[in-house]
Amino acid sequence: MYIFKDTIFAAAFVNVITSTISLIFFYKICEICFNKQNAIISSFIFCVFPFQAWLGMSGLPESTAYCFIIAGIYYFIKWYLEKTDKTLIISSVMFAFANGFRYESWFFTATFILFVIFITIQDKKINFIFKNSLISFISLITIIWWLIQNYIDHNDAFYFISETAKIYDQFNTAGFLQKLVQYPVFIFYTSPLTAIFSFKVIYESFKGKELSIQKIFIWFNLFQLLLIVIQGVIGTGGTNMMSRYIILNAILLIPLSVKQALEFRKIFSVSLITLFITINIIWSFYYPQPYREDTFEVGYTMRYLIDKKFIGENENIYFEEDPGYLDIWAIKSLSNNPNKIVLGTFPLMKKQERKGRRKSDLTDDELNILEIKQYLEKNNINTAIVRSDSYTEKMSKLSVRNEQIGDYKIFYLKENSSNINDSSISTFSKNITQRRNNPDMIFYGGLIGLSNYVVDNSNLGMNPQTITLEWTSSHPKLLDSIEYEEFGLERFRSIIRIKTIDTDSTVYTITNKIFSDRNIEELIQNNRIKNIIVLKPFALLQYSRKFGKSPFDGGIYNLELSVFDEKNNNELLVYKGENNYIRDKIVFKDTLISKVADSLNIKIDTSKVKQRLQVTKTDSINYSYNLGSIIAMFPDSDYKKIVEKRSDFARIALAYSLQSILSQRYQADHILNWVFTYF
Repeated sequence: MYIFKDTIFAAAFVNVITSTISLIFFYKICEICFNKQNAIISSFIFCVFPFQAWLGMSGLPESTAYCFIIAGIYYFIKWYLEKTDKTLIISSVMFAFANGFRYESWFFTATFILFVIFITIQDKKINFIFKNSLISFISLITIIWWLIQNYIDHNDAFYFISETAKIYDQFNTAGFLQKLVQYPVFIFYTSPLTAIFSFKVIYESFKGKELSIQKIFIWFNLFQLLLIVIQGVIGTGGTNMMSRYIILNAILLIPLSVKQALEFRKIFSVSLITLFITINIIWSFYYPQPYREDTFEVGYTMRYLIDKKFIGENENIYFEEDPGYLDIWAIKSLSNNPNKIVLGTFPLMKKQERKGRRKSDLTDDELNILEIKQYLEKNNINTAIVRSDSYTEKMSKLSVRNEQIGDYKIFYLKENSSNINDSSISTFSKNITQRRNNPDMIFYGGLIGLSNYVVDNSNLGMNPQTITLEWTSSHPKLLDSIEYEEFGLERFRSIIRIKTIDTDSTVYTITNKIFSDRNIEELIQNNRIKNIIVLKPFALLQYSRKFGKSPFDGGIYNLELSVFDEKNNNELLVYKGENNYIRDKIVFKDTLISKVADSLNIKIDTSKVKQRLQVTKTDSINYSYNLGSIIAMFPDSDYKKIVEKRSDFARIALAYSLQSILSQRYQADHILNWVFTYF
């Protein structure tokens, strides 16, 4: 923060630097183990390798860890050639640094130590075994420190493993065979071409007795992968989730595939290498979103409140932690002032204060409203971010202003001056969105318009986690209707219904307040507000805790949006422009079914749905708008039953899989789940 005033930029800047350093050492490794031509081509593929490109700009610690690992491998290879203590010490220090950033680096460290001992024995230099082993053990210093720190902080040296395991514990269906083969499968999914074309070179490395530098490089990568596979079988690694553990393994296969390509005839070699580069460039443009939309919005909101001095210099933000979830680190970074965020859970805080005066296992109900208020005042909390239902209810009884952003409930404990005045009200009246000028926009009750909406499409229509709704006012009386001066903002609520396509029956409903104390000012100033709605059944990590099993069957569903008026106890009529909204066909807007079915010429059987909607065509009164169709697939979904229920689901699922494989390199979870579970 002393050099860069933006934490996100600072993290990304560091990753760009470490990625550049990684490229330099990667080039040197390829040049030593293969040749200069291979090094140039492999380094170019390294630059456009999708995961490397993303991690190099993401601010995540993997890029920095990879930098030290690749540097460690380079100096290890130099040590093998030169047998000098200096290069071995540098290699050991590089692996030690890597261990401090990502604990999958520990498997590279273990491989490094074992290979040092193995090579020393192979060279028949028994007298040097103790010395070389001792030097290689330098790399363990940060692992030991990590374990000690975990024990000091949590009374459990392996706390980080147990917390990670909690995330997957309730919906992990991985069996022994899956745990055995999953990481090699991940490698082929991550980089299918380079992995396949490295086969022959790997096979040939086991021929002959000579221990060449090329063999050392190949075996080092394979042995580390073997350790990860073992960890997956006996540890916490057996899941249906795509893993970043094997990204570096996939990268280290690049020079092997290039070596194989260069052995073909020139025209074929050029074509194949061009294909490698082109496909990786295309895949590099498909970046994953590491957190849900509501997490980003909460982080940006906290930054806005801090920058605008709504949160004072000595005031703090409370964030209710949920063990096993890491969204707090994103929110701290996005707020650009992480020191202001106080972490904890109310029961844990209270247990520490009471020190055994009551039973040690406290529940949420043992903390009353007064105790919560005293804790917040003691820590000078200006704003509290709460997620648990019990504390949301308790905080609501404090009668403070609040708003909901996705899965987060934000309570503003200190009064802030309002920016609303006569001038802003006058400007608002002039900025009204006219229905006659927007014939294609959807309006509810003639008061509010749906200017834009986005259904999370990061998984190509499969299990979307969020819906972003952007609203605009279409009538000046909207402010009077919500009684903004008294902040009676509970009147209008959005309702998302997940409905079956065939029977139009609702299987799940999500209700959210449209207006809040904060966004009403944005509406008056800009005539635009945004709501983020979390589809909890599909937010898998939340889903595993909240439901225990799927709340409804997997399959194809429609998303429909209504607006409910609490005052008049009815839903608002839907208009399209100035006319009543008429549903005369299914609208698959920006969802999997339209994109994939059109691109692959798949005919979707929607005759039953069209017949039902044709009936409503004669009745032009509608109270909901179709946002599109989605595919629901839960960890405990029975794929065979879904196919029996809808014959077109198998074709759509296949189309989804092909689309994911060809474009979305980061969304392997559900495809791998199908493969491991059913095939």
